Amino acid sequence: MFQSKKLNLLMSFVIAVVLWAYVIGEVNPVTTRSFVDVKINLENQITLEERGLAIESMSEETINVTVKGERSRVQNVEKADIYAEVNVGAAQTGRNELDINVRTPEKVTVDDKSISKVKMTVGELVSEERPTKVVYVGTKDANSEPYTLEKTPENVRIRGALSNVKKVSQVIAKVNVNQIKDKETVAEAELIPVDKNGKKVNWIRLSASQMQIKAVMTKTKKVDLEVPLQGGNPNNMKAEFPKTVTIKGNADIVKGITKIQTEPVDLSEYDQNTTFDLKPILPEGVQLAAGSDITARITLSSTENKNISFEGSDIDVIGLEDNLNVSITDSVVISAEGAKSLLEDVNKDDFTVAVDVSGLSKGSHRVDVVVGNRKGFKKYTVRPSKITVTIE
Repeated sequence: MFQSKKLNLLMSFVIAVVLWAYVIGEVNPVTTRSFVDVKINLENQITLEERGLAIESMSEETINVTVKGERSRVQNVEKADIYAEVNVGAAQTGRNELDINVRTPEKVTVDDKSISKVKMTVGELVSEERPTKVVYVGTKDANSEPYTLEKTPENVRIRGALSNVKKVSQVIAKVNVNQIKDKETVAEAELIPVDKNGKKVNWIRLSASQMQIKAVMTKTKKVDLEVPLQGGNPNNMKAEFPKTVTIKGNADIVKGITKIQTEPVDLSEYDQNTTFDLKPILPEGVQLAAGSDITARITLSSTENKNISFEGSDIDVIGLEDNLNVSITDSVVISAEGAKSLLEDVNKDDFTVAVDVSGLSKGSHRVDVVVGNRKGFKKYTVRPSKITVTIE
């Protein structure tokens, strides 16, 4: 009895296997299979650009697709066999909603897709030039730093929608410092358009995709920084400069350098608080090390104001027709700001005040005050900015 049960179980198993093989091999049932993050391709971009337009942004760049078909066919489908596309050739300026078309292998159909449309913003196509920059990444020795001998290209043309192009401050190439050796090294890196914060700007085309870099690993050294001063030293002015700076170059060259001098700074040119970068005079083969602070700070302990008044008769009139007369009853005050010593010599002859009445007919008109600055005085205000003129 026990043996009979075992025999029945064995026969049932064999029959089940045979039936399963028949179903799989002969019946070949319909099944589904899902693929995630299938790239959405853009068709007819060239047509869009020929119309003077470019893509600003797109809501989705990938799609999830479920395909359906006979098991034997579906099992052989790869992600690369699924082609999702959006035709952008007819897109208009502003916001667009475009259909996503998905192509699959023969006798395999689309059963489902995560989205059927993409939202796309299109703007005016522009092209501008931007500088390139090598950015070294990775960990280096404390007293070593890469020195860029040559980079190609120095500049690239960028193409894209106006709003995106305006975001791009420069185009960088990231190079790992471990690639750079003590002898001249040639490296290649991808060019990436970035904004002022170093974040990649999308939907930008570059005239070159790669940068060729020649570089060498150099030694760094901290040396004294000498800043020659000109123009005296006004009592109310405090000038602050870095005492040292870090340079880099060939070990034999930097070994003999103990100080670096900058171009002279003329203190008489500054009549307000300001900061600016000094201009170091570097020997051939020597550069400033990354992160070197060469910022100068000019601080005026106190500033004063000097008011200069211009009556109507002092104001020049531009563009008045020959058969007309003009009268001005308003006065204009220019308030100059700066150190007391600088304001002592400032007078009415240092400025011109004018109004432009070109094309104006008889009657009273409010016009802008135009101020000329004969001595290039840096800080002043004008009150009022508009005055009334009467043409008769």
